[in-house]
Amino acid sequence: MRLLKALGKINSERLTSFHMPGHKNGRLIGESLKPFLAYDITEIPGADNLHHSESCIEETKIAVSEYYGSKVSEILVGGSTVGLISAILGATNRGDEILINRNAHQSIYNAVELNGLKPFFIAPEFDDHLSIPIGIDAHRLRSRIEDMSAPKACVLTYPTYEGICYPIEDLIDACHDAGMIVIVDEAHGAHLKLFGGPYKSSLELGADIVIQSFHKTLPAMTQTACIHFSVSNRLSDFQLETILWHLKALQTSSPSYVLMASIDEMLCVMETKGPEYVKWLKSRIESFYKNVSGLGTLKCCNQVNQEISKIIVSIAPEYYDNEKWNCEILAEKLRNDYQIQVEYATKSMCLLMTSIANIDDDFVRLERALGQIDVATGKSVNPLDPQTHIPLGMVYESISDPSVQVFKANEARNMTRIKVPVKECVGKLAGEYVIPYPPGIPVIVPGERITLESLRLIPETMKEIYILR
Repeated sequence: MRLLKALGKINSERLTSFHMPGHKNGRLIGESLKPFLAYDITEIPGADNLHHSESCIEETKIAVSEYYGSKVSEILVGGSTVGLISAILGATNRGDEILINRNAHQSIYNAVELNGLKPFFIAPEFDDHLSIPIGIDAHRLRSRIEDMSAPKACVLTYPTYEGICYPIEDLIDACHDAGMIVIVDEAHGAHLKLFGGPYKSSLELGADIVIQSFHKTLPAMTQTACIHFSVSNRLSDFQLETILWHLKALQTSSPSYVLMASIDEMLCVMETKGPEYVKWLKSRIESFYKNVSGLGTLKCCNQVNQEISKIIVSIAPEYYDNEKWNCEILAEKLRNDYQIQVEYATKSMCLLMTSIANIDDDFVRLERALGQIDVATGKSVNPLDPQTHIPLGMVYESISDPSVQVFKANEARNMTRIKVPVKECVGKLAGEYVIPYPPGIPVIVPGERITLESLRLIPETMKEIYILR
């Protein structure tokens, strides 16, 4: 009996609650939340225990593992964050060398700091027009590995936040050739298995540990995620045991049954009607691109190696104006005038995320909004000489240089800090992380020397920054 069915059985017994949680089956909680609360229980008989699962939770974990083709899969209720931190802490020893793509999520940097690891960064390649990372060069990765004296692990982000599925298999092979464990932050790729097509999960491509956020791209509640261990992974028994220990230590001892139930419900959808939903969504997205192909001032097109569920909207170069008409302004207009909320916007692009839970009306509203904005913009904005964006490839190349890192982040943590105006920080050593959110990628790391290039990545709203005294 899987978790969702077990919770339904317990709920049908109409038990009088003298156990946690304190709302006693939803009493004194607003009516709008009550439907969720029937499943908000604790580890009573029949409900199993996430950290020592033997029955319904264990069966759900096995079902997840069988669906994704892993050796073992563990449910996470702390998002991909807890999976990434646990994987890195368990797969490495204090002070080990680790290779990371420089545009990694903040949780990876936190794990590096917690274990006092020595990071070696590799700069991603960028699309200069959209200012988004589009992959990692395998030759450059191999060269970076040669700079390491005792490489232990590599952490890669795949797909990118924007949905780019670059050729990761070559990178995995290169790391394995060097005897490294490969951990993949696949937070934005839990749906790849369901969607099929040319882009596969890194779990199928040889990665040893893969962490996925179910809630990002599938119909599951926020915080739900999973850590998969590959059938052929290179972890020792001790490393696996240590990772599992960290999962128990870092996750709550009272995991939400509502969250776990949403994972089981999500899996039921994927196992039954998932392929049907995917077929419809793919067809509707293809129709979307056809329906907006006539736009003049706005551009919607699938990028090279971009999986289909994410849509990137940009402004035609001749209409782009850094101050008067950019994608941040477009996102505000979509929200304020059309009640459409995009996932993320920079001046150079808007990112919109679709899923099998979208319906036709969602796309119709988006098409109508983009069409009306395009017409209005064409009348009000005069074409300009094409303007260029910050060449982020060069910037990330600069901040990935080993000379930038003077102290490890855990060393900088214990040093005296002072706050100075951002405009005065060039050449100083950073005393804090600077992490624009979303997407939660650090652009400044404690212990690094702040360069003129890295200054270009600091949000304009940030006026002061901590530096090391």
